[in-house]
Amino acid sequence: MSNKYTGDLPRHWRENKVGGVYKERTTKVSDRDFPPLSVTKKGIVPQLDTVAKTNDNDNRKLVKKNDFVINSRSDRRGSCGISKYEGSVSLINTVLEPINNEKFYNNYYDWLFHTENFADEFYKWGHGIVDDLWTTRWLDMKNIEIPNPPLSEQKAIADFLDNKCAQIDEITKDLENKINKLEEYKSQIITEYAVNGTQLQNKEMTKLKFIASSFSKTLSLNDLSDEYEYPVYGASGLLNVKSHFYECLTDYVGIVKDGAGIGHCYLCKGRTSVLGTMAYILPNVDTDIRFLYYTLIGLNLANQTGDNTTIPHIYFSNYGNNKVLKLSLSEQKAIADFLDNKCAQIDEITKATREEIETLKQYKQSLIYEYVTGKKEVPNE
Repeated sequence: MSNKYTGDLPRHWRENKVGGVYKERTTKVSDRDFPPLSVTKKGIVPQLDTVAKTNDNDNRKLVKKNDFVINSRSDRRGSCGISKYEGSVSLINTVLEPINNEKFYNNYYDWLFHTENFADEFYKWGHGIVDDLWTTRWLDMKNIEIPNPPLSEQKAIADFLDNKCAQIDEITKDLENKINKLEEYKSQIITEYAVNGTQLQNKEMTKLKFIASSFSKTLSLNDLSDEYEYPVYGASGLLNVKSHFYECLTDYVGIVKDGAGIGHCYLCKGRTSVLGTMAYILPNVDTDIRFLYYTLIGLNLANQTGDNTTIPHIYFSNYGNNKVLKLSLSEQKAIADFLDNKCAQIDEITKATREEIETLKQYKQSLIYEYVTGKKEVPNE
């Protein structure tokens, strides 16, 4: 027996359709009566107070315990799970009620629906205008073919994956904690050497605005020409845009001045274009660019917002008054050389750890797919 997206199934397995295992729950409720839930890649969880909300409180879908909920939009790919809670979700989600618990084991299908293969199939049945707004409704989803192994095997597979994937998740969590500790250590080293100067016997301090300046010039499109075709740095790093629409600078530190990633610094050496959404700090003639970069990281600018608006913003007029080390150019370069070497070592370990995590994620996905499709049998106790 062969399925379009699962491949060959064991001979004694059957095929079914999603609509043969679940029926849609469409009851409309208010989140005043039924607590709001969020549908995430990690399952169904109580909605955080910080989540952006609409005013359409009464136009939501009821979710009961053990319902399976999946976000129908392609830009929320993989966001689904069995709910442990009674509550409500937004209308973009599809709420499914198990039809017969004596024939179908909910946890087995939870694992099946979390495979990349099912996500691909789910996407194929969708409709929309652009890729990131592609939506798969229940009328289509209910016709997707899925494996239907005997109930005893459904339970064995789900229980095995519960245990095995919990072990993988625990290892992954330990590796993520290791990365967090490495990042904390890196930040600590930078602050100690570039800001506090704990390695120095004699320290003289000055203000940041005396060793660097902020670039604030903006040009109109009429002032620009094709001579500005250089790489562009934005809030998310190097951008793939037509860079001749922006002003250019040489050797500066770019800083995300508001929004996501606020305070993040980029060391931009050589000729690059700049965007108005970033802050640009230039070293004075007697300031090493790398030392300036490490100093700005060590100052932890994300915690130095300069106003009380709804969107935090950092201003050079504020953080330019931070006390920093006043050193000779040679001393600055010596600190920068040390930190370059030390940070490179930390980054190498971090990179290797991230690769371990990615390998584990791929192994977990492969493991789930192989067992929910019968490619591998659950080992006997």
